[in-house]
Amino acid sequence: MLRLGLACRTQMRSFSSSRSLPATHRDLQHMWNKQSSGWNRSRWGWLRKPLLFAAGVVAFDYFVLPKIIDSKPLAPIRRHPEFLVYGIIGLNTLGFALWRLPQTSRFMYRYGLLQKTARDFNSWQMIGSAFSHQNFWHLAINMFVLYQFGTTVSRWMGASTFLESYIDGCVLSSLGSMLLPLLAKQISYLPSLGASGAVFGAFGTFCYLAPHARLALWFIPLPIGAWWVFLATLGYNAAAMLGRFGGGMDYAGHVAGSLVGIAYGYIVSDRMRRAREYRLKRMGW
Repeated sequence: MLRLGLACRTQMRSFSSSRSLPATHRDLQHMWNKQSSGWNRSRWGWLRKPLLFAAGVVAFDYFVLPKIIDSKPLAPIRRHPEFLVYGIIGLNTLGFALWRLPQTSRFMYRYGLLQKTARDFNSWQMIGSAFSHQNFWHLAINMFVLYQFGTTVSRWMGASTFLESYIDGCVLSSLGSMLLPLLAKQISYLPSLGASGAVFGAFGTFCYLAPHARLALWFIPLPIGAWWVFLATLGYNAAAMLGRFGGGMDYAGHVAGSLVGIAYGYIVSDRMRRAREYRLKRMGW
């Protein structure tokens, strides 16, 4: 039975000083000037840049990343895909440490926060913010959930597909964090950070591929299968996004990451089905 934590992406409340404040997944709430010239000129126009960047990353992951993973020096990772999970945990820990060094805090403000105004947005924030945590428990919970589900999912998917899904989860959850509130006719100026969009993607893929697996919330067994647990979390995140309750979390990023997880769950299950049918056909069945 797998233990389930509560992954979260947080938004920032205030930036009155250069010291970091507690946050949770892409939620570092700034006191933003709501007269931001770029945003007010066009709520949608500046989103072309993140849309194009996200499309470029997804294309790179699909066409180029598999060739990199298939290279000879990365053979150990192909044999042990869970090494990727350990590497991702290490990068997130590094990001947490960089927030605490005065020499690197400016770099983290530039690339470790997903800024949601045209003036402050940088395309690389869509990936960098997913490896960025300011609060220890935010980092610990996200990495605990990633370890619980990511190590299993990486073995099922293989190194190339798992890394593709994780990076896609990073960038598409960032895109969702900006885009979904607009589609819901909401405006969010709050920057956000954290790995939980991509973590929800790994969780969603696990639940899609093993819908009847039994989970526990920390150490309390849950009476329903994994797929129903996942749908409950997706429903809560969607309701919180639309209802604007449970502040401090980037619920739009959670929803987008969850949808990426469902998509990759379908892709992997379809590949498994095709491979099984091919083997049966080869055997004459």
